[in-house]
Amino acid sequence: METLAGAIHGGCCDPWVAKPNPWVTSAKLCARKRPRLFPVRDRVVCEGLGLYGTPIRRYGTRRVDWQVIAFLMRDEAIGRRLVKLTEQVRTSHGVRCDDVPLRVLDVALWTWLRRD
Repeated sequence: METLAGAIHGGCCDPWVAKPNPWVTSAKLCARKRPRLFPVRDRVVCEGLGLYGTPIRRYGTRRVDWQVIAFLMRDEAIGRRLVKLTEQVRTSHGVRCDDVPLRVLDVALWTWLRRD
């Protein structure tokens, strides 16, 4: 994971930008390339999980984020809920729903954390 993430992150860095921070772009590209392995990382989810926005960890650390998401994915109750959410979207709303658990978790977290 680290090899791919580092390579993609390096490729997203613009050498002409004083303070490049392509962490979201590189995280989303990794998640697109390996959706069953890489979680989507963005500001909303990382802040909501307490993984972003502190003076020490302004942009987060992908390895720590991966461990937190892996912990959530191992929780049986969360796994069951993700399956139910996927099925609910398919049956109640009649739309195609991605069945990759990491993607469903990202959408569920993002939606829950963005609620007003």
